[in-house]
Formats: sequence, C-alpha cells, structure tokens
Amino acid sequence: MTFWSRIRSWLDAILRRSRLESEMDAELRFHLEAYAEDLVGGGVPRQEAMRRARIEFGGIERVKEESRDARGTRNSGRMCATACECCARALALPRLQF
Repeated sequence: MTFWSRIRSWLDAILRRSRLESEMDAELRFHLEAYAEDLVGGGVPRQEAMRRARIEFGGIERVKEESRDARGTRNSGRMCATACECCARALALPRLQF
C-alpha cells in the first residue's frame, strides 16, 4: 500500500466511520453465522452452534477493535475529542495580564 493510498484509506475511515462500522458489523456477523451453520451441518443443535461460534470467534467487539487497530483508526476519535477538550480548556482559562 502506498503512502497516499494509506492516507486516503485513513481519511475515508474517519470521515465515513458509521458506514464502515455497519459494513464491518455485517461482515463479522456473516462469518459468525457461516461458522454456526458449519457446526449445525456437523450435527450440533442451532442454539449450541451459535454459542460455540461466539465463544470460538472471540466476540465481535474484540474483533472490531483489532480491525480498528490494524486500520489505524481506533484512536482517531479519541485524539479528536482530546484536542477539542484542550481547546475548550484553553478558551475557558482567564486571560493573564502582565
């Protein structure tokens, strides 16, 4: 991946976060369902198959966090919030006169 495509990908991830989050959620749920269907095909009852799939998959939120880390977008929201807080504090401080 080139530098510019990486920058573009990072900006897309930040600016279109809700769309990416919903796409990631749908994809992860698809894989969870597919794995459960494989277990059902092996003779495991549906409810037990879903339970096993969730356990072996490790939790959707954990996988989503790992994906955000890999994309480099996990901390972008935190950085923006921290920057806004710092600006607000700086504006709220009384002006010092010498």
